[in-house]
Amino acid sequence: FLRGVAPAEDRIDPATGRIARGLGTGEIYRGVLPFVAVQLLVMSALIAFPQIVRIESGRTQRLDEAAVNEILRRGGGSVGQPPTGDPAALLQERLQREREGR
Repeated sequence: FLRGVAPAEDRIDPATGRIARGLGTGEIYRGVLPFVAVQLLVMSALIAFPQIVRIESGRTQRLDEAAVNEILRRGGGSVGQPPTGDPAALLQERLQREREGR
């Protein structure tokens, strides 16, 4: 893939007329190493400290049976039948109301 945009032999750049130095495959791979190292470092940090992935606010959201039944009722469905409205939108609305204290 990179060989098409970075040929191994020197060539004349048609836009500037200057000689563009060719790149070897080893140079391409050495150029990628810092990015791979950063990815490995981040993955190691995530494995060692998984709590950095999610910031806990101390308040947990619960979706109980009453909330599920309300979502189904407002969506036009009932237990055992799919709702006619968008359940994800109804759930988001419910959680937003809980956050606002309504």
